[in-house]
Amino acid sequence: MSYETERQNITDHFKTNWGRSEKVGYPRHKFVVPEDEFSIQLHIDNGRGETVSVGAPGNNIGRYAGTLLVQIHGPSDAGEKGFTQLIDAVSAVFLNKHFSNLEFFTPYPVGESTRQKLTTRTIACPFIRDETNH
Repeated sequence: MSYETERQNITDHFKTNWGRSEKVGYPRHKFVVPEDEFSIQLHIDNGRGETVSVGAPGNNIGRYAGTLLVQIHGPSDAGEKGFTQLIDAVSAVFLNKHFSNLEFFTPYPVGESTRQKLTTRTIACPFIRDETNH
């Protein structure tokens, strides 16, 4: 699986399992964040790869770590409830999910920033991707 396939599989999984009406920005797509409503934006941070199994030629396994960073954007005056509902919804989409050689672990909040009328909260969704014939 290539990084491009990884990105597409994560995007497809989110699209299939999201089921909400917020605007969504996907990796490598232009996205303008609205300031007057909630929106979601996905970013993939690819990490380190390593060989985790060495066997006969063609049977090695490479494991790649990554983090899906999901930004939840919303009006600064929206209050806590809208943000926490979206944090829970994002977590439910990725918590301990396995699909397409990807294994996700427990999502967790990693930061918050406010600029003028817009607050952004970021959720980290760590994952690994295993590949045979590494």
